[in-house]
Amino acid sequence: MSLHILAAQACALAIYRLFFHPLSRYPGPRLATVTDWYVVYYAWRGDLHKQIQQWHGKYGEIVRYGPATLSFNSATAMADIYGVRANVRKTDGYAALGLSRRNPNIVTAVDKGVHGFKRRIMAQVFSEQNMRQIEGRLLDNISDFVSVLGSEADAARGWGPPKDVAHACTWLTFDIIADLCYGEDLNLLQSEDMRWFPSVFRNIAQRAMMSLIQPEFVQLKLDHFLLASQYKNILRAGSWIRERGEARAKLGNKVVKTDIFSAMMNATDPKTGRRFTQKDLWVESMLLLVAGSDTTSNALSATIHYLLQHPSRLARATTEIRTSFPTEDEIRFDSASPATCPYLDACINEAMRLAPSVPNAPPRAVCAGGISIDGEFIPAGTIVGTPIYTLHRNAAYFDCPNEFRPERWLESSSTGASSVGQEYQHQHQQPPQQQQTSSAATTMKQTQAFPAFCPFSFGARSCVGWRLAYAELHLAMARLLWRYDVRLASGTTSPDYEMLGWVVAAVQGPVAQFRRREDLPIPIA
Repeated sequence: MSLHILAAQACALAIYRLFFHPLSRYPGPRLATVTDWYVVYYAWRGDLHKQIQQWHGKYGEIVRYGPATLSFNSATAMADIYGVRANVRKTDGYAALGLSRRNPNIVTAVDKGVHGFKRRIMAQVFSEQNMRQIEGRLLDNISDFVSVLGSEADAARGWGPPKDVAHACTWLTFDIIADLCYGEDLNLLQSEDMRWFPSVFRNIAQRAMMSLIQPEFVQLKLDHFLLASQYKNILRAGSWIRERGEARAKLGNKVVKTDIFSAMMNATDPKTGRRFTQKDLWVESMLLLVAGSDTTSNALSATIHYLLQHPSRLARATTEIRTSFPTEDEIRFDSASPATCPYLDACINEAMRLAPSVPNAPPRAVCAGGISIDGEFIPAGTIVGTPIYTLHRNAAYFDCPNEFRPERWLESSSTGASSVGQEYQHQHQQPPQQQQTSSAATTMKQTQAFPAFCPFSFGARSCVGWRLAYAELHLAMARLLWRYDVRLASGTTSPDYEMLGWVVAAVQGPVAQFRRREDLPIPIA
């Protein structure tokens, strides 16, 4: 076929997509409506979440940013798309993300039956009862985290050297998940030997973002070219996980401390009576290393970042913690709750609003028969989604949406906690019109904000491990602020938290300094 014919076909296709396609009535960037590769470019750069926000600001609540892709910026659209009964499915791009097409994990499972089985198992794994059983292991790792950030300050008997908090947060969450999955952490907090490990998953997240938008990215093996320099470490990481998974499986229930792996092995699906196979255990434990590590570490470092940018709010959160707990050991799973620490809880929620760990729109394909989204009939085959970063900064739901204002999550400016953290299980299962808060005193603006707040996604495909994430965030923040004063290191000036918006965001900073609180004796070495 001659180049002239190919060029003519390309022009004809572009004209069709621009002017005659069923979605041509929806506004959006012209080049994006012609080809998905335009959006893949922003996905590769890591700023697609910001680009989509700009497009919504220019074109309105509905944006066409692919030949067959629509983005909806509203809480009602989110419920329509991700609700339990929505006539959609995960896109084919998800299947390319897993280690095995025959054994997908809970995230990559396109088939709703397979996903339902896995979710029913994992819901038991992350039950409140199981979270209480692993509390000691969480606290051991968090103690190491706090010490790593402040040990040099203790030695200096004053302010310690600048520390990149994002690094320590990443080491903490990877150590926690590896310990809970395999009974053997990566020892990232204490040793440099395995600190290459998290970067592998950052590169995988970049690949995943591009393949979700354009599956041909993987089919054409372009990922092999872009990730060539990382393949050695990717193979090393896979071998480490496989070896630990096999060793842990051989132990069965013969372990001293209960862990997530035990819970996965012992859980039975109440609907089918089935349990996880060996391959299920392997793919789900590997997923947990990504989904349970980077997401939580991003939220933790973002919370510290925004508090450092707002010293008065940092002081208020610190005072709340230190007046609530006479000793650090009293900061535990039950005690470091939103009821006890309402302002800290509000700060965590506000940080997750401004810097969601999954900033882009999880794509869904409309099934036969179409779907109604925000009153618009959308035909089968259309890819739809709600971008979380953009929704979280929508002025229709949040006053001063680009500002860090933890007070928005409180019932008043000084007392009372919202039910955001405590009631998340209701929030991601019910449509907005059914949302209820725990207090009649909640303002109308708060009521509008609740259904638009989705740091762990929404509906049947939302993050099943949210309890573990909240526990890590509250315990780590409370214990850190209890023991150390914190200040922003010189040279850190950006008020917003910069991140690369891949499937899971990648972050750097903030850079901070620590000093043991004045009324707390410095331990003798």
